Amino acid sequence: MQPQHTSYPVFEANQVLTNAHLNQLFDYLDDQQRLTRANLTGIGIVCGLDIALDNPAAPTRIFLSKGCGITSEGYLLAEPQEKLELVAYRQLEADEDLHYLPFKDNDNQFALWELLTAESLGDANVNQLAEAPAGFLDDKALVLVLELKQASLRNCSPNNCDDKGSEVEVKVRRLLIELNKLTAYTPLQLPEIPLARVHFAAPADLQNYQQVYKNFFAEQTEAKTAVSRLLDAVNQSYGHLKLLIPDLDNAALAQLDQQFDFPADKPTIQYYYDWLRDLTAAYHELRAALMQTVPECLPDASLFPRHLVLGALKNSGNQQYRSRFLASPALALAENRRGELRFLFERILRMVQDFNILPAGAHPLKITPSRFGYRHLSDKALPFYYRPELRPYWDASRKDWQARNILSWHEDADSPAHVRQPLDYDLEAYNFLRIEGHVGKGLLTVTTTLGELIKSHRLPLSILYLSTDAVGNFLERHPGLEHQAGALRDGTFVVLYSGSGINANLVLADFALPYRIERMEASSSLCRVEVNECSYPWFDSKRHLSNLARRDYSGSKEADKDLLADNYVIVIYRYELQGKLLTPKQVSVPIQELINGQLSAIAHRLNQAYPNGVVFDYDRDNDRFLIRYFADHMFRIEWGGLQGNQIRYAYTPDGIYRWQKGAWEPLNWPVLCQLHDEYHAGEYQWLQENAHHQAKYPSPSATMPTEQDLIDWEVMIKLRASKPLPASVQNLLKNISKVIDETYNVGGLTVEAVLIGPWVNGSWVSRTPSENNFPAGFSGLREKITGKKITQHSDIDLLIHTEDKSINREDIMAILSDYSVSGYAINVIFGKKDAQKWK
Repeated sequence: MQPQHTSYPVFEANQVLTNAHLNQLFDYLDDQQRLTRANLTGIGIVCGLDIALDNPAAPTRIFLSKGCGITSEGYLLAEPQEKLELVAYRQLEADEDLHYLPFKDNDNQFALWELLTAESLGDANVNQLAEAPAGFLDDKALVLVLELKQASLRNCSPNNCDDKGSEVEVKVRRLLIELNKLTAYTPLQLPEIPLARVHFAAPADLQNYQQVYKNFFAEQTEAKTAVSRLLDAVNQSYGHLKLLIPDLDNAALAQLDQQFDFPADKPTIQYYYDWLRDLTAAYHELRAALMQTVPECLPDASLFPRHLVLGALKNSGNQQYRSRFLASPALALAENRRGELRFLFERILRMVQDFNILPAGAHPLKITPSRFGYRHLSDKALPFYYRPELRPYWDASRKDWQARNILSWHEDADSPAHVRQPLDYDLEAYNFLRIEGHVGKGLLTVTTTLGELIKSHRLPLSILYLSTDAVGNFLERHPGLEHQAGALRDGTFVVLYSGSGINANLVLADFALPYRIERMEASSSLCRVEVNECSYPWFDSKRHLSNLARRDYSGSKEADKDLLADNYVIVIYRYELQGKLLTPKQVSVPIQELINGQLSAIAHRLNQAYPNGVVFDYDRDNDRFLIRYFADHMFRIEWGGLQGNQIRYAYTPDGIYRWQKGAWEPLNWPVLCQLHDEYHAGEYQWLQENAHHQAKYPSPSATMPTEQDLIDWEVMIKLRASKPLPASVQNLLKNISKVIDETYNVGGLTVEAVLIGPWVNGSWVSRTPSENNFPAGFSGLREKITGKKITQHSDIDLLIHTEDKSINREDIMAILSDYSVSGYAINVIFGKKDAQKWK
C-alpha cells in the first residue's frame, strides 16, 4: 500500500480554520493508520472468520465464526459474535450502489445478495435460506465488505438552518457474490516425489544386486525415471526461487542425469540409491520451506481494498477463494527466510558437485551414529560418499565453524572429541548406526574390523554375513530386508559377500533388518563344503503311479482305503543320517499333486516331512530322483509305497537294496562316500535352505499318461508280446538257460530262471534297430509311460527261483559274465516264479 496523502496542515494562531484543513488532517492520519496496519502488520484474514453450513446438501443456515482481518487498504474488519447464524438473504436492488469499484463492471454493480440474521425475517424482499432455489449457494462466496456511506446532516429547524455538514456511516456487510466475479488464488504447487523402494524378492536378486539397482534407475513412471522426476521438481522449485532470489544459479544440476549412466560393472551402485534418497530428502526440505508464505513487502492495495473473501460456500475448505494472510516482513523476517531458501537450494547443488565415492580399499571401515526416519536431512550424519567440503552446507543451523559439530565418516581434526569419536559418548539421541567403508574389502577384514568395533564400543547391533551362494530361503524368512547404509539400533546389519568365483569372499553390498538375528550363521563356512548329489530311479514305476490316480478304493478292504483314495503314501521304515535315527513316518502326496508334479511332488513332500534331513529333488532331464547330502556323511533310508506290493527298499550312498527272503539284496547303483563327521541337524537345515543345493522342484517335462494312453499302450504291447522275440535275443536266452542248467541242474532242477520285464510284456526295444518294427505311436507312448527314450534298448531281466539258500546273486552273475558281451545288461532278481517261463 502506498500513501495517498503526503501533507497535512499546520495551524497558526488567529488562523481562519476551514473544513478543508480539518479534513486534510483527518485524511492524513487515517492514511497513516491504515498504512501502518497494511505495511507493518500484513493484509488478509488474521484469525477466525470461518464459514460452515448446517447441511451442505440443503443448507438452511450459514455459521460464521468470530475473527478479524485487514483489507489491502488497511481497513480493520471484525466479526465479534462467537457463532453468528445467518438464515436469510435479500438481493441488493439496482439503486443500492455500494460505490465499490472491485464489485463493478463498466459502472454496473455485480449481482450481490446480503446475508441476514433471523431478526430480519418479515422485512420486505427478505427470503429464508431454506426456501432458496436448489443449488443457490453452489456458485457463491461469502465476503465481508466495508461500506463507507456518507450522509448529509443539513436539517433545518424553525429557528436555525445553519449547515451541519455530513457524516460517514461505517458498516460491515455480509454479502454473497458469484465465484466467477472473483480472482481465484492459486497456491504454490510443488510435487511430492516419493522414492520407491528397491525390491530384493528372490535369491537371484541378491546374486545380481547390480542389475536390480540398474533396473530400478531405468524404470519409468509416466515416461520419466526417478532421477528425471526429481530433477524436474528441483528445476520447478528453482523457477519460483528465481523470483525471490534473482542471482540464484542452477547450472550444477545439468550433470545429475549423467551420473546415473552406469557401466557394465558398478560395485558401489548401492550408494547411488543412497545419494538419490539424500537428494529427495533435500528437495522435500526445500519444498516445505518454499511452500510457506513468503512475506509481502508493501502489498498491492488493489487486491481487496475494502473487502475480505471468506471462502466458497460449496467447499469452505477450498483456499482458492479466501483472502489469505500476507504477513509483513516486520513480523516474518523476510531476509532470514530468503537466506534459508538460498541455503537449502544451494545445498542440493553442492550435493551434486561433491558426490564422490572413494576407491575400494582406500578408506577405513567406520560406524557413525545417525538418525533414521527424521524428516530433515540435516538431522542425519554426513555420509562418506560426499567430499568433506560439503560439511558447511549440510545443516542451515550449523554453518561455518559450527559445521565442525556435524557427525560424519570424514575426520576433522578441529572437531570436538564427541564428534571425532562419537561411539565413546552417549548414543541416546541416535537411533541409527551408519556403517561405511566395507564394500570392496575382503570378508576376513570386514568381519574382524566390525567385530572389534561392536565389541569395543558395546554397540546394540547384530551382524549377519550372507554368501551369494547361500541365500536359500533367507528372503522368505526375512522379507523386510532392504539397504539402508547401516542399521537401526537393536537391528541387524546384513553383509552380502561373494561365495565363489574370482571375487570369492569379497564384500559386495549391505542390507538391514529392523530386528536382531542372534543365531550364528554357518553359511560362511558351509558354503564351501562338498555336497554329493546321487541320482536314483524311483522304486515305483511311472506306470504304477499313473494307475494310482485311477484306482477305485470304494470296495476295497484295505485298512487305509480313505487315505489311499486321495494320496500316494510312502512309508519311511527307517531313516538314518550319520548314525542319527530320524523319526519314521508316513508321507502322503495328494494324487492331484502327484499328477501335476510327479517326482517333484514326492520330493517336495519328503523335504517338508524332514526339514533337517537330506535334500530330495527331481532330475527332469533324466527323469531321476535326486538325493543331496554332505559328501563325508552317510545315510540310509528304508522306505516303500503303501499301495501295491509294499516291497521295502533301502537307498544309501552305495546304492539301492531290496528286502528279499529275509535279507537285503543289492540292486547295482553304487555311490562312493567317506564318513568324516557326526550328524548335526543345523547343518542339514542349512543344506535345505542353501540356494545352490536346495530343491528346485522343476515342472515335469511331460504330463502324466492319460487313461486312454494306458489303454492304447496295453493293447499295443499285448499285441507285440504275442509275437516271437527277435532271433538274436532267443539265441542269447537259450545260451543263458544252457549255462544255468549245466551249472546247477545236472542232478535235478535246482535253479529255475524266468524271463520277466519288457521282453515278456511286449514293451521291449532291441539294440538292433531292424528287429524292432515298432507300431505307430510306440515311441511316444513308451517315453510317456515308462520314462525311457526310444534310443534306450531293454535290459535282460531274469527272475531266479531256487530253494537253495547257498546260491546268491553274485554266483549267478559270475556264470553269466561271458554273455555281457552281447550288448544287453543282464539283471538278476531272486524271487518266486510268477512270470512266463522261456525255457
